[in-house]
Amino acid sequence: MGPDDFHAVDLPSNFQVPPGFEPWTQNFTLIVPVVMGDESKWAVTTVNMADVNYWSVNTARLATSNGVGLGVSIMLLVVLVLLTKAEKRKSFIFYLNTASLFTNTIRCLLLAMYLSSTWNDPYSDVTPYSPPLTNADWAIYVLINVFSLIVAILVYASLSLQVWIVCVTTPPLHRTIIMGATTTVACAAFGVKFAFVYLNTKYALDNVDPDSLAELNGMTYIMQTISIWLFSCVFTWKLGHAILQRRRLNMPRFGPMQIVFIMGCQTMSIPGSSLFATLNTEIY
Repeated sequence: MGPDDFHAVDLPSNFQVPPGFEPWTQNFTLIVPVVMGDESKWAVTTVNMADVNYWSVNTARLATSNGVGLGVSIMLLVVLVLLTKAEKRKSFIFYLNTASLFTNTIRCLLLAMYLSSTWNDPYSDVTPYSPPLTNADWAIYVLINVFSLIVAILVYASLSLQVWIVCVTTPPLHRTIIMGATTTVACAAFGVKFAFVYLNTKYALDNVDPDSLAELNGMTYIMQTISIWLFSCVFTWKLGHAILQRRRLNMPRFGPMQIVFIMGCQTMSIPGSSLFATLNTEIY
């Protein structure tokens, strides 16, 4: 649509544009359905252009995030399958990691489908009403929640197993403390995730406003960040301890593992900063 598609009109003589008027944040009117008893009527509601812009920007951000997640999951799945040695493909950790990447690929694909479904219609975002949802829309919504739980189970199981493997040479007391702490945090994070997924699905099926779950949703991200940070600390500490032991044994050539250790220390700042960013969200 270009400038030639617009035609100037004569405004009423008593019409005045408010001082400081911004057309990008102006209000416009939408017709919405209103159910009054057994009758359905129509009413009007005022919507701001800023709300429409927020929907557009948020959709673009979610699409980018889901697209990156989908591409990375596929890439890592291919790398894992092709580069893992044949004798290690029979290990339980290999099956867990493969299943995690595969299910996360499906989850990201479903999230991409969600953005192109009726759930993400701009009308339902700027008004409290949504267009009629099809069976496919409901199936996508429920499957996203189901696969989110499956991914969480597989990831926490894989992390716990890896902690057990790297701590197998540590003293029994230290191993018990580490496994107890990481398992407790993982179970707590999964418990909060399960509660949110269950209530989110239930509220959607019962047509209940899910805004009351905003605080619980924020808690899921906080617990997830804490669990990732804790597991990262364990892996990095164990790797650094192994490097020191090899140096005491006059075995300084440990290049690749030193690189992994340095990168592990650097990447731990990401979940840490994410934790504080989450704590500063509007719901808190």
